[in-house]
Amino acid sequence: MRTRLPALLLVLLAAAVVAGCGGAATPAALDAGQSSGAVTLPRNKPAPVVPAKRLVKRARAFCRKVNAQTRGWQAPVSGPVRTYAELHADDVFLRHVVVRLHQVYRQFHALGIPPHGLVRRRWIGFLSQFKATIDHLDELQAGAESLDGRYTVQSFRQYRKAAAATVRRGNRLGLHVCVS
Repeated sequence: MRTRLPALLLVLLAAAVVAGCGGAATPAALDAGQSSGAVTLPRNKPAPVVPAKRLVKRARAFCRKVNAQTRGWQAPVSGPVRTYAELHADDVFLRHVVVRLHQVYRQFHALGIPPHGLVRRRWIGFLSQFKATIDHLDELQAGAESLDGRYTVQSFRQYRKAAAATVRRGNRLGLHVCVS
């Protein structure tokens, strides 16, 4: 069975490939998607309790918005022999992607949480798995920045596993727009 990576993570996967290829991206283009005006909560407040159907509807709308903002992101161009400048451009791009995904996670959390039942457990599991995926991507970026090939490959494997689990959990919730 073929698994599909989340739309947000496909961008990251392209950026994370050590061989690197693609179009050009600038930090300004990445920062343009960050001023979304989305709802955020102070760190010390719990997420609001929201009925499950409303939460899933909000999450789908939020994913459509994020997908539209990140649609144009591409990894920096690099040739077969990579210069230090090209490696640095990859690091800058991937760091911006990781920072943006941390923001997306906080905004997902701010959407709320179902009051009880199976949907609540699945929502908490989805958020937890999404956070794990971001953390593995962060480790991947750190390994690539330090040019530690073994650490980078290990982080990439963990990232792929976490991304596949995020897709499964998102599909169980009906968040196909978020994970396909």
